[in-house]
Amino acid sequence: MSADTSADTPIPYPFEWTPVMEVPEKLRGLRERAQVDVRLPSGDTAVMVTRYKDVRSLFADARLSKNIARPGMARVSADNDLFVDPKIDGDPPHHTAMRGLVTRAFTARRIELLRPFAQSVTDELLDAMADGPKPAELNEALAFPLPILVICKLLGVPPEDRDKFRRLVDGFLSVTKLPPAEVEECRKGLWAYLADLIATKRKNPATT
Repeated sequence: MSADTSADTPIPYPFEWTPVMEVPEKLRGLRERAQVDVRLPSGDTAVMVTRYKDVRSLFADARLSKNIARPGMARVSADNDLFVDPKIDGDPPHHTAMRGLVTRAFTARRIELLRPFAQSVTDELLDAMADGPKPAELNEALAFPLPILVICKLLGVPPEDRDKFRRLVDGFLSVTKLPPAEVEECRKGLWAYLADLIATKRKNPATT
């Protein structure tokens, strides 16, 4: 959501990382205000809505656009074109059609079939975390690799390509972590990899 310039100095967002279980200092007291001006990594300003009921109301309002490429929208990143890609349209009817295609892979039956794989991966990651350095970094040890590995399973990414796929996705989604040249390299690399994967699957269909 774009933001008008206010008298208050916008708060840098995302907030700085804090120790586990501690609330970021700049988050304290924000719920006393319905909305807060924030400055995104791109340098653009936006409005952060702080209250749950207000967020629910906004997402139920047809006047709220989810299209990240609309003119005047605040950019998340100045370097990553993913966040201003005009092909990513979060509004109906395009989004509705795309969602209909994707949801076929997420029926209750398909998700239940993934349960043994997800449990096995979770067990392996937790065992590796228990045997690794202390204290453990939960995001690196579990929260990031688990969904990536499940996505690899859904897409049919071969086990030997999973580290490469994870690196490309990590760079593809980078906001500030990587320099622009590396983000672009990962973006092109991911599209090229997916194109090759699709071509391979068409020649040799297989159940993932």
